[in-house]
Amino acid sequence: MATIVQQVYAEQASGSASQTITLSQALSTGSTVVVLTGFGRTGGTPAISSVVNNGTANTYLQAVGAAASQTTANPRMHTDIWFCDNVNAGATIVTVTFNTISATTSFIGVVEFLSTMAPSIVEAGGRVGTTTPATGGSVTIVGGELMMSCIIVASGSVSSVDSPWSALSGAITFMVATYDGAAAGTYAPTYTLSGNVRWASSSAEADFTSNVPGASNILLKKVT
Repeated sequence: MATIVQQVYAEQASGSASQTITLSQALSTGSTVVVLTGFGRTGGTPAISSVVNNGTANTYLQAVGAAASQTTANPRMHTDIWFCDNVNAGATIVTVTFNTISATTSFIGVVEFLSTMAPSIVEAGGRVGTTTPATGGSVTIVGGELMMSCIIVASGSVSSVDSPWSALSGAITFMVATYDGAAAGTYAPTYTLSGNVRWASSSAEADFTSNVPGASNILLKKVT
């Protein structure tokens, strides 16, 4: 059985090339950590350069296919999902480094799971757009997994995500939504935005989480 150990969320004002989040407790030996993140830049193609912990040799991998970059105009929005399986214990900080100084507020959501399979994330997808509702990144699952998705908008807000995806609504510019235990198929969340604005979205499925009680209650969100 996999167990949710902790979930934390942070945002940071523009002007930095990285963002650090302090965990609510030190990471536990053997757990899996999933990091969902988003930021914007002026010019060029935004990307996440690395995700690291303090004081441990944990190696974070990008979920292949998750990255999404909206580059039609400035600020150029970006979302991505990184993860680390079988972590070494002791880390209390997660640092995400961008490939340039962030021109917008940046965001990090972190979920730690205990007793997971490895590799935990084997399917991911990214998508960008300029209209509402926004169809986020899609994933194809064999059935029963937990799907996680995030979206960032260049302006305005994300007001809701369609059921059975689960997230809180509000005047927010970054949202994480989840969907647990769906049947086999291809899925993508539908986010309602405050208007036709540029957005980027990343999604991934976690193989281990069909055994997570109440996984659909995982929520990472921030009212700005």
